[in-house]
Amino acid sequence: MAAKQVSRSFAGRECFASRLGGCSDKMSGEHYVSDSILRMLGATNISTRDYPWNVDGELKTVGISSFKTKVLCQEHNSALSKADEAAKAFAMALAWAGLQIRTSVEFESASEVLSVDGDQLERWVLKTLVVHQLASVLKDNGKPVATLDRTQAVDLLFGQRPWPPGWGLYVSRTASDPLTKESVRAPWGGIQPLVRKDGELIGGLVWLGGVALALALFQPAPDETRGPFANAVYRPGAVAFRTRGFDKGAVLLWSDSAHHEQVIMSVTFKKIGEP
Repeated sequence: MAAKQVSRSFAGRECFASRLGGCSDKMSGEHYVSDSILRMLGATNISTRDYPWNVDGELKTVGISSFKTKVLCQEHNSALSKADEAAKAFAMALAWAGLQIRTSVEFESASEVLSVDGDQLERWVLKTLVVHQLASVLKDNGKPVATLDRTQAVDLLFGQRPWPPGWGLYVSRTASDPLTKESVRAPWGGIQPLVRKDGELIGGLVWLGGVALALALFQPAPDETRGPFANAVYRPGAVAFRTRGFDKGAVLLWSDSAHHEQVIMSVTFKKIGEP
């Protein structure tokens, strides 16, 4: 059966991907951060200062079931489920590796890596930025960032066009030690937009499993010396911790045939109670 080529409006809201056609009859409540990752925190509530839960900047608490917005219909939200799965797998791999390293030196005596779909993880970072931007959560000097190119974002999210050269996921080789008590216990670490001088969203950073995942919707200069793309690896083949010669973390699998350099962060054993 052919997809329904329609663009629907739902109580004043339109599916962000409606230009693709095939929208379902209902909008979906999309979590700002994947529900599976939020539940890895072991909490039922989220404390936030972000709009739309308040306008005065005070810290407020909302239930995980309410920590979402309606930007996609159910059909298109479901089409991105593999991206959520990749993010969950990456967060689990890094959090589990960190927990082992910070729990007992005995856990360091073997390599342990989990395979993660790199293309889908990259797509998840973009989706997370899009959801936050559409809900006016992302701010630049106190003002909501300008809308990113909708056609471009939809095409990249749903695989309608290839990513331009140099666009996509980056991870720094020289990230500071991410094995803190906070990153081990709370794999979601926050989000930061990257904007042009005119306020347009051109990427961002999403912290997951204690690692900053940087997304570029432009081609960073190869000799960057400052900022999130300095000394960073484009579409890394692995993101892992190395301790006593053993690697623990995630292997990222990409659909292209290019060489993907690994990001291996050397760390030292710290008990969970140590700073």
